[in-house]
Amino acid sequence: MCLHLKYQQANCTCLYLKYQRAKLHMSLFERERERERERERASRASPPRGSPRDLRARARARASLRARRARRALERRALSPPARSLEREVYPVPI
Repeated sequence: MCLHLKYQQANCTCLYLKYQRAKLHMSLFERERERERERERASRASPPRGSPRDLRARARARASLRARRARRALERRALSPPARSLEREVYPVPI
C-alpha cells in the first residue's frame, strides 16, 4: 500500500505519484495543450441554461418530439377504423 499523500517518497511506484511527477516536468506547450483539451471537453458538455446554444438545442429537441408525436398520431389514425363522426357526416339519416 502506498502512502503517497503522507510521505511523498521519491521511489514510490504508485501511479498517482508518477502522474504527479510527470505533470511537474511537463513542458509548457503540453500543459497548454492539455488546457485546450479540457476547454474543448467543457464546451462539448451541456451548455449553461439560457445560453443561445442551449436554447437552440432545446428548440430542436422540442421540434423532433413534436414531429415524432405527429407521426405516431398519423399512424394510429391510419390503423384505427374510420371514426363514427365521419359515418354520421356521410349518412346523416340512419339507414
